[in-house]
Amino acid sequence: METIAYVHNGHAGRYVPRRFAAVSAEDRGLLFADGVYEVVLFRGGAFMEWAAHWQRFEHSLKEIRLDCPVGEATVKIILQEIIRQSRLSQRDVVLYFHATRGSAARKHDFPSQPRPAFLALAYPYKPPSALALKHGVKVAIANDERWKRCDIKSISLLPNVLAKQLGHDQGAAECWLLNDAGEVTEGAAANAWIVDAKGTLRTHPKTHAILGGVTRAAIMELAKQAGISVEERAFTLKEVATAKEAFLSLSTIGILPVSQVEEHPLPDARPITQQLMAAFEAMRNRQIII
Repeated sequence: METIAYVHNGHAGRYVPRRFAAVSAEDRGLLFADGVYEVVLFRGGAFMEWAAHWQRFEHSLKEIRLDCPVGEATVKIILQEIIRQSRLSQRDVVLYFHATRGSAARKHDFPSQPRPAFLALAYPYKPPSALALKHGVKVAIANDERWKRCDIKSISLLPNVLAKQLGHDQGAAECWLLNDAGEVTEGAAANAWIVDAKGTLRTHPKTHAILGGVTRAAIMELAKQAGISVEERAFTLKEVATAKEAFLSLSTIGILPVSQVEEHPLPDARPITQQLMAAFEAMRNRQIII
């Protein structure tokens, strides 16, 4: 099934079949990765955690001094329309949208009269396998070679792509990234968590070194509500090897258990992970409107 895309080229927007969605050869997103993006799950007639996603999108826009050519209300209308035209209204849908500084002559400094562009795409949601949800997935390890502003959801993702491929080559579902101190920052596409040897749920602090995941924030709150001890404190591979549990979090999936990090297997029992998975699913179900 071919889905519909929305393309705003800096002058006007239109809905087109995805294979015909195109940007200018001089779009700064193409030439410089001069843009930011968001990914949102649509389920049961609702955009999951919309307010948090839009807040992060606005943060990214502000940090790179970019004005989106369409506002929040219009973006929601556009996303609903591409779902309708793609005949995905009865499905769970992954929605991708980004804004770039638009088309201009190729030079590094901002164009004097920018015409920001906007693109939105819809994909049928493909959930993780029941096997992965039950038994967990393998995680690889790589050095964190990204830039110093990972809090900005930039469309410049080459280091993430390379890390993800390294994991794929090793039969891993994700690749955790190590900083110069040997601490795990996050994964190539997901935030990283462990339940350490003392039973404390831990994840890297929300700094410029990581992307402040929307699901990450929700898990922090759910853990506190459940009385689970949680700390925003980085962990090392040595601590991973002695951890009681580990998992990934990202908006499209939610929580995905980790069964192995590099050559270190993790225990099969995952009481905290399972508790949080159930709480997160219940939270999302409360957002459904149809």
